[in-house]
Amino acid sequence: MEWYLYKVIAPAVVILALIFIHEFGHFIVAKWCGVGVVKFCLGFGPSLYRFQYKETVYQLSLFPLGGFVRMVGDMPDMITGHQVTDDAVREGQSAEMLGLRVGELSDELREVLNDKSKWFVEKGYFARSAIVFAGPLFNLLYAFFVVAAAVLYYGETRIIEEPIVGLVTENSPAERAGLKPDDRVTSINDVPIDSWEALARNIHASEGGLVRLQVERESDTLAIEIMPDAKTVREPDGSKTQRFMVGIGPSSETVRHGAAAAIVMSLHWTWSRIEMICGGLVGMLQGKGSADDLAGPQFILETAGKFAEKGFESLLYF
Repeated sequence: MEWYLYKVIAPAVVILALIFIHEFGHFIVAKWCGVGVVKFCLGFGPSLYRFQYKETVYQLSLFPLGGFVRMVGDMPDMITGHQVTDDAVREGQSAEMLGLRVGELSDELREVLNDKSKWFVEKGYFARSAIVFAGPLFNLLYAFFVVAAAVLYYGETRIIEEPIVGLVTENSPAERAGLKPDDRVTSINDVPIDSWEALARNIHASEGGLVRLQVERESDTLAIEIMPDAKTVREPDGSKTQRFMVGIGPSSETVRHGAAAAIVMSLHWTWSRIEMICGGLVGMLQGKGSADDLAGPQFILETAGKFAEKGFESLLYF
């Protein structure tokens, strides 16, 4: 049952949440702009559940890999219909063009089809732009609110600046050398250090050579020698560099915050992710990164399961 939870249920919930928020953005702004929505669908493939309220059919489909909002006076169904021009849409839109069955033509839907003031293609430039932009905007707002709620409920995980080992990666050079969590590193290659940043900088600068650590463990002082591994690291702009690492992470502490501080932290967190994404896209245009580095639904499904195993808080941040 644990395997099913982490590999099936958690990934499906994560991706359906992303799809729902995105499509809900299109849906609610289309309604606000007076556009008739004939179908709101999560997933693709055979229908698992569907119902109709007024002119809109709401559907949950088998494969949670996407979704769509079908509007009156929009392009025909992208899977079952042929793409046409706006003028062709204006000439008359049928149920077949919208990818609907005849049985789905309720009185409300027939009324919307006949009322061109509710057609997407007849709306002004700003209304149509707002409807299209609403999907990614709602994903952005969703991230902001999730992070704010997580900080408010769980607190902020803050890295401790002291050179105290918090994590030792399995099968890493550090584990093989005998380094353990809670070890305090006092010097590296006989050079005293007093911060985690100094420890990391000296390990990266080792160029793969042997590093000698002096470590305090409870009441003992130990000498540990480690040979760093070379790892390929992707920079924010998409470029890749080689960095020498031993497989350790800093210790951390949880700091509680009120609502105002949680909102400010979420704003900073969201903005930093926007900068990372924009930097990566610019790096791709400059040839520093590759389109092969982009991830899609399969990556989300696989990675969501790994984060779910670490706990609900990790899944929320993912």
